[in-house]
Amino acid sequence: MYIFNLAQRLIYNKPLLHIILIIQFVASFFVIECAVSTLTLTTSSSSFMKPLLQSNFCYFSVAERNVFIDENGNLFFNNSDIYFEDCLEGLDVAMQNDMVSLNVGSKASSLQLQPEKLIQKTSPDMYSGELFNSENSEENVIRIITNDKSFQTGSYHDVVLTDFYGKEINAKIKIVGVLADPAYVLSATTAGSEMSSANISHIMDKAEDGAFSSIGCTEDYEALIGEKIKHPINKNALLLFNNSITTEEMQNNIDFLRERGVVATSEDILKTTKSDNMYIIKTYLPTFIFLFFVSLSGIFAVSTINISSQIKTLSLYGMLGCSDKDIEKIIYCYISVICAIPLLIIWIILLLSKYLNTFSGYFLTISAFNYLLPVFICALVCLVVPIVPIYTFKKQSLIALQRKN
Repeated sequence: MYIFNLAQRLIYNKPLLHIILIIQFVASFFVIECAVSTLTLTTSSSSFMKPLLQSNFCYFSVAERNVFIDENGNLFFNNSDIYFEDCLEGLDVAMQNDMVSLNVGSKASSLQLQPEKLIQKTSPDMYSGELFNSENSEENVIRIITNDKSFQTGSYHDVVLTDFYGKEINAKIKIVGVLADPAYVLSATTAGSEMSSANISHIMDKAEDGAFSSIGCTEDYEALIGEKIKHPINKNALLLFNNSITTEEMQNNIDFLRERGVVATSEDILKTTKSDNMYIIKTYLPTFIFLFFVSLSGIFAVSTINISSQIKTLSLYGMLGCSDKDIEKIIYCYISVICAIPLLIIWIILLLSKYLNTFSGYFLTISAFNYLLPVFICALVCLVVPIVPIYTFKKQSLIALQRKN
């Protein structure tokens, strides 16, 4: 403990310089954490989407206005009576943002409907529980994955659904899975936005009291209402085709879609994701290197100047019983304290972002690597930086004082 107390006194000797150093380190950590957070999001999104990216699918976005007003002021929807299901060969799933409202007692949710085949293409790391498959389907029961951990997996609940047209339907749901942390929000990435509602995970923003998010099985909902949901080509959609489709048929589908909008295949999305990652690295890395170099130079300079100005005090420690090794420990401890303070600050910022969304605009997702990276950097600094002040201490000429006992 006395080593720590003596190291603290070195910091108190020049408080303003040390405060500036700490601010510089926090700024450099903040920049690199922003980059790591975004890169984690993009790479993890691709990992979550891997089963889907290996399938026959494409994402379609409309290139023209969906809605127009005629000369009489009437509202019309372009191609509102033309459906993907009727135009494409080998189509298994046409996925748009099919949403219905769901109320469980005092709790409310926007229930996003997703087909079984699409959910089965979702990484199992995204949630804990069962996949939607024919073995766990039940008559008049809608299977649900939710982000509300107060629901028990396997539990049943009576609910009221409000459909696309405002009609209320009494139904029963079964919780088959709970979304897992950390918070990967696919819509925050180019790849994610092109996947649209194909893959949803934990919602970043904390839900309002009594509100939660959920994914429901489309087939269960269709069986309940007694009709199939069809998807007009005037909206964005994710399209999943069966494995038996030929290359020629797939190309015909893509040609048809490209006449009406923009098409992104799995290859396009992967290329875009890599391009996004390189852009993030090129944007953040030079700033981090500059700030970290300034911080590192500062800690070298301040620690060396501080040790030089305190040489008599350190030598006095030697006369009072400290060995050379103890003096070196004091210097190592001194540098460690300087590094520990910004490390603690950036950890607090990460925790505030994760649990209170205070900095959610900067940290899109937070993983263990976000916490470990600054620890690694600080450990490296603590090993390298003390070499200079220790060398300065050993080479300093002393008057009437002996360092060795």
